[in-house]
Amino acid sequence: MIGKKIKELREIKQITQEELAKYLGVAPQTVYKYEKEINEPDLKTTSKIAEYFNVTTDYLLGRTDNPDMLSEPIQIAASMKDGLDISDMDDDEKKFINDFIKMVRNKKK
Repeated sequence: MIGKKIKELREIKQITQEELAKYLGVAPQTVYKYEKEINEPDLKTTSKIAEYFNVTTDYLLGRTDNPDMLSEPIQIAASMKDGLDISDMDDDEKKFINDFIKMVRNKKK
């Protein structure tokens, strides 16, 4: 599953296996093996791939069909004890919440 997603994202971004390999710090043959599902990337590499393509690791792993990074902080907020009902929020409101969460996280660093 992950190999198919990597190839699909790479083709959408119109980059070569060599370009992705360079970013990941691996041989082009390694990317080829990921895409053919001969090998799977380790956790660190999976995170790096997700970051590069601006998708979630859950999307890469096939746990969700939603590649949008925006949904991750909102899902976290929605699962908090008091919850957060986002069903009636528009995209701008969701983006505002997402930006706020990012700001709080960056402040801790």
